[in-house]
Amino acid sequence: MGLDPRGSDFVRVRRGVYAPRGDWADEGGRGLLRIRAVDLAAVEPPLFSHRSAATVWGLPFLRAGAPIAETLVAPARGGRSGRGIVRRCVDLDAVSECFVQGLRVTSLERTLIDLARTLPFASAVMAFDFAVNDDGGRRAPLTTIELVTAELARLDIRRGLARVMRAIEFADPRSESPNESLSRARIFELGFPSPDLQVEIAHHTGVVDRVDMLWREHGHIGECDGLAKYRDPALRGGRSPEDVLVDEKRREDRLRSRYSRLTRWEWGDALVPTRLRDILLNAGLPLLTRAQLRAR
Repeated sequence: MGLDPRGSDFVRVRRGVYAPRGDWADEGGRGLLRIRAVDLAAVEPPLFSHRSAATVWGLPFLRAGAPIAETLVAPARGGRSGRGIVRRCVDLDAVSECFVQGLRVTSLERTLIDLARTLPFASAVMAFDFAVNDDGGRRAPLTTIELVTAELARLDIRRGLARVMRAIEFADPRSESPNESLSRARIFELGFPSPDLQVEIAHHTGVVDRVDMLWREHGHIGECDGLAKYRDPALRGGRSPEDVLVDEKRREDRLRSRYSRLTRWEWGDALVPTRLRDILLNAGLPLLTRAQLRAR
C-alpha cells in the first residue's frame, strides 16, 4: 500500500492511497486495507475503535453497513465525522489502547465492550465467543471474561451497560466458529431452548462423535454446517471430498441411532432469523412457553 503508486496493478482505496490489486481481490481483507489507508493518510496515528478495532484484532461480527473507519478523538479535536470516518469524542486518558499489526487500536477488552454497546446482540456474541475460545486447545484465548469484566468496572459506564452484561453472561468459549455463535444467538432470540455445545457422544463400538449442539430433553442434534470440510484440504485430512461425504453419512447414521432428530443449517440460514426459525420448527424443536421465557 502506498501514497503514489504507478501502473495498473494498484487499486484506489482512498484519495491518495492505493493498494496492490491482488490484495484488494481478497474481499475478506478489504476492511483492513481501508483502515490502513486512513492510517496512512493521517498526520498522527488515529486511535481505531469499535468495528475498526475489531477488524484489526480479527474479531468476527456482522459487517453490513460498516463505515471505512471508526476512531476515538479527544473532545478538543471535535467529533465531526465524514467521508466514511466516524469520530467519537472521549477522554483518551481513560482509554486502554495498544498497537496491533502496526495500527493504534483500543484494547481487546475495550473493543469488545464497545461492540456490545453499539452492535446487535448477535454480533457481540460472535466477537465475545471468538475472543474467549481456545480453538479446541490449538491456541490460547485472546482474553477472558474476567478481564473484560474488570475493564468494564474500570470504565464505570452507564449507557449500554445492560447490553454489555448480556453479552458477557451469554459468551461461551465452547462455540468454535462464527456460524455456531451466530446460530446460538439467533436460537436464543427466537425463543428456542438453549442447547448444550460441543457434546461428545460415545457409541457401543467405542467411536466418539462430537456434535455442535444438543438438546437432550428433546432428543435433538443441531449441526452448523459449512462447505469447508469438503473443500479445504487441511480439514479433509488427506481424504477426498467423496470420502468425507461417506464418513459424514456414517457419522449421521450413528447419531440418528441415538437421537431421533438431527437438523443441519448453513451460514446463510443463520443470517436470516426467520429462515432458521422455520428450519428448527419444521424439524420439531419446540419454542419455549411464555413462562419459560420469563424465567430464563
